[in-house]
Amino acid sequence: SGKIFKDMSASHWATKYVRDAVAMGLVTGYPDRTFKPNNKITRTEGVVVLSRFGELQQQPGLMASAYPDVSNRSWASPFISAAKTAGLLDYIGNNNFEPRRALTRAEAVEMLAKTSYVKAKLDNLLDWTVGFVPEPAKAAIATAPAPVTGLTANVVGRPVPGMGMIVTPGTEFSDIPDDFWANNSVKYIAATGIMKGYADGTFKPNKVVSRAELASILVNARKIPVTKVAVTQYSDVSKQSQAAPYIKAAVGVGYLTGRKGSKFEPNKGASRAEAVAALVKFDKMEVPSGLREGPFSDMNARDWSSKYVSAAKDAGMLEYIQGSAFEANKPITRAELAELIAKTRFGMAKIDQVKSASVNE
Repeated sequence: SGKIFKDMSASHWATKYVRDAVAMGLVTGYPDRTFKPNNKITRTEGVVVLSRFGELQQQPGLMASAYPDVSNRSWASPFISAAKTAGLLDYIGNNNFEPRRALTRAEAVEMLAKTSYVKAKLDNLLDWTVGFVPEPAKAAIATAPAPVTGLTANVVGRPVPGMGMIVTPGTEFSDIPDDFWANNSVKYIAATGIMKGYADGTFKPNKVVSRAELASILVNARKIPVTKVAVTQYSDVSKQSQAAPYIKAAVGVGYLTGRKGSKFEPNKGASRAEAVAALVKFDKMEVPSGLREGPFSDMNARDWSSKYVSAAKDAGMLEYIQGSAFEANKPITRAELAELIAKTRFGMAKIDQVKSASVNE
């Protein structure tokens, strides 16, 4: 009949989901053969279900409880301990667990996002190579022109020996007007392939560059070998993450380091100081020693990034900054990063290759 619990009919809208969840071992009914579908789920029940969903390794029974108000003899204690160890319960901290408290939608989302299955999906949404595209827009984008990021941009229409068509240097983006402050840097760096545009023909110059994006851009630019799957020393970078191989490579060559102990914070915006320091190392620039004062009014000689910022300033990489303040902790934007890369020796050499490869009428 399709009926699995006496208080759920075969026609109930949720019966098919409950049946599948029972078959997968995610949920069970109550001893009286009811499911109580309209009851509010407790924190205890919610954590147990999500621990099963995340296939978390349960702790042995009778170990010390994860929370002061949860007995180690509780049927749910191994699941709660596993969830805490996996970071699903970071939002609770070391406060009381409150096992009978009703689970909220926000709590359910927070825990789901920390499971390896959902985290992998979130990492895919945050794939910096394509940008986030809402589902309704995908159909329209599928018929749009491909992103222009290489030497085949700006086709004029004549064959070029070995290339097929005449191209002009630089890549055009719909959101980069001719009078944009970083116009040339953005277009040339995109033409070199070091940074890419988006499928809708935009560059998104004011979008903040995440630390994972910065790692991938620099690693790809230098063609540093990466493995398909990589294990890092950072607790917030899973081996399923698309960013893990690039983060491991960028840290390995010294471009970037972790934050806050064992965390890398891949999805947080890279700061100006971090980006400049990474590019100084990337370009193998000499850094000054024994600074007597900071390179900008809001920096002193003892700041960790002062020597890198000073080197970048002397190299002319920071001419775009107006005023006397550097704002070291300000998140770096895509336009700023393109400007910085374009002023490195590496970037200038790549741009020269683009210019020399182009054929003018």
